[in-house]
Amino acid sequence: MTPMAARFQVARWEFLRFVKPNQLVISFVLTLLMGALGYGVARLAGRSDSRVHDVAVIGGAPLGISTRDTVGNIGIMPADVSQLDSLRTALAARTIEGIVVIDGTDSAQLIARRNPVWRGALETHLATARQRVELVRSGLPAERLASILTPVAVSATFFSGSDSRGSRIAAMVASGLVLYGVFTAMAYMLVSVTAEKQLRVTEQVISAISPQTWIDGKILGIAAVSLVNVVVFLGGATLFVAGRSMATGSPFSMGTAEPAALLWITLFALLGFLFWLSAFGAIAATIDDPNTSARGPIMFLPAFFSTVGFMVVRNPDSTFARIAGIVPLTSSAVMPARVALTEVPLWELGLSAALLIGGAALAHLAAGKVFAVAMLMYGKEPGWNEIRRWIRES
Repeated sequence: MTPMAARFQVARWEFLRFVKPNQLVISFVLTLLMGALGYGVARLAGRSDSRVHDVAVIGGAPLGISTRDTVGNIGIMPADVSQLDSLRTALAARTIEGIVVIDGTDSAQLIARRNPVWRGALETHLATARQRVELVRSGLPAERLASILTPVAVSATFFSGSDSRGSRIAAMVASGLVLYGVFTAMAYMLVSVTAEKQLRVTEQVISAISPQTWIDGKILGIAAVSLVNVVVFLGGATLFVAGRSMATGSPFSMGTAEPAALLWITLFALLGFLFWLSAFGAIAATIDDPNTSARGPIMFLPAFFSTVGFMVVRNPDSTFARIAGIVPLTSSAVMPARVALTEVPLWELGLSAALLIGGAALAHLAAGKVFAVAMLMYGKEPGWNEIRRWIRES
């Protein structure tokens, strides 16, 4: 059997080991149910509070607050300063939820049991009332003031004919799916490698095929397993969004995305996936028992470096963003964000892709070298200095 045939044989074994049609159906249904549950919880959490919060206002006459009124979910109750003590008692008894003492038109004091959620709405109402009073004092008609404060209407024209909304959504979706795929692949890789070490079958396998061929097959097979899970998740999410759009009558649109941007986003997403899966193949081989190993936090490294992609959103052209977009550890998360948000020079894209390909190739070779030695070690996890020596001396 040729090494390439052996790789595909191992990949086929790993794929069929984890992918079961009935489990995929269950996973798909669970994805839909979790999406529906999440949507329902979000709607419930985002539903506005319909309860009216009664707030006593003392000294509201200068701002034109002299009658009982309801503003949003705030019940305005005009009161006199002589009622302050009784109002404090009512506040302590939870009969009312706040007391506002207004001093002229420039300041006010809020008395409440704690910082209320309706404070912003109250301050907006007081500011609007003060604006009306000052407008009357200035003698300027409301129509004239509205005309003065009207902003300049700016219409934008882009060379690409796109507002890049679709590219931004594509970049976020790609980053999220890659992160989900990497975590899924890491879990399968950890189960696969550590189970075989504990079953003491590594000697028999290595006597038949080389360690590099074995780890290559594992990477290929588990990558396929992870991609199937990603497709199931994406299919469930797409079906859920389509069903929600039909049920609510509000069509969902991702906007338009430039084909070149989609190509680069997809390329960096796949390369990042390959890079992290190769790196973790080597790490998994050094773990003897996942239940007692201290290397569990290493699984969160992709998430740590992926967060850099969100850090560059505010300024995608900064020096930090440009460097992070080239370094292989962060480029798979940063470069899709930069492509979606700004114009990235072609040489930066090429250099970043080349370095990421090189990083994935080095991780692949390191995985083979570490795998060859670590898979034969039992009872003791090798230290980092030992791992570096294996890579250097191989």
